[in-house]
Amino acid sequence: MSSPHAQGPCTGRLQALGYRAVELDAVEAHSSLYEARRGRDEVKLMVKNGSCLVERMWLDE
Repeated sequence: MSSPHAQGPCTGRLQALGYRAVELDAVEAHSSLYEARRGRDEVKLMVKNGSCLVERMWLDE
């Protein structure tokens, strides 16, 4: 189990896609949840483990 607000294995990939302040929030069997900033928005990202593909993104309210 990773600690909250840690860097995850997909942090670098997400930063390359333009996300800032990327933090790992939770890890599940096949995907991980990240928090990040994109422009002025805070977003949550569901990212596939291994490939680091973004499966889903939504605004963090």
